[in-house]
Amino acid sequence: MKKIALSLPLLALVATSHAFVSTPFEAFDNATVRPTGPRTGSSGRAFMNIEGSANGDFASFGVADFDGSMIDFGGNQVDVITGITITLTQSNAGFTLDGPLSFFVTSNLRSIADGADIIYDFPNGGENGIGDQLNPIEFLGSGTFTEVATGEVDEYTFNSLSAGASAMLTAMYLGDSNVRIVIAPDDPTTAATYAGYSNTNPLLIGPQLTLTGEAVPEPASMVALGLGALALVRRRRNRA
Repeated sequence: MKKIALSLPLLALVATSHAFVSTPFEAFDNATVRPTGPRTGSSGRAFMNIEGSANGDFASFGVADFDGSMIDFGGNQVDVITGITITLTQSNAGFTLDGPLSFFVTSNLRSIADGADIIYDFPNGGENGIGDQLNPIEFLGSGTFTEVATGEVDEYTFNSLSAGASAMLTAMYLGDSNVRIVIAPDDPTTAATYAGYSNTNPLLIGPQLTLTGEAVPEPASMVALGLGALALVRRRRNRA
């Protein structure tokens, strides 16, 4: 029994890692994707709406694209991304309605320009309308849109990432590559209305990401930590 108890601090030290949080950074592009394709004109970038199938031709999921070169951990070493916070600013309308949302990440940057062939595909793509057109895609988690007031900031934080989601976000950071966040309705009546990156109202910030990353000790460092802990345990035994 004593032997097991003494080994626990050693295991804890060997598994130690350091977590860091990035500064928030804004999307460089976004769109509201409807059954006919991305919403056209300047409003297609100034707003990002997520509406369920009950909204007919206005049913949509939102996409926001982010540049990995903008990620800043303040000079700290980060080896793996372990968490993400998606920040969205409410920009409400007469049709805005509370409802559940699903969040995804994908490295598929299929065009969202005016006239692009990406669509909200219901019922083939299910209620969220995504289907397989943005594969590979990884689920981040669920959230609920609750209307408060235009300018209200909503934060959706996911700290239990799948291996695939962590890998995509880590590759984005380490490779300075781009990644896409997809936000989709989980109910036919959901109508979440958010500001886009090009909104002209200075109080309405576009979609933002904040990442949590960890620096994982290298094997040599982990062995050194383990040996140090073992020496400490032996020293305590000798004193006893």
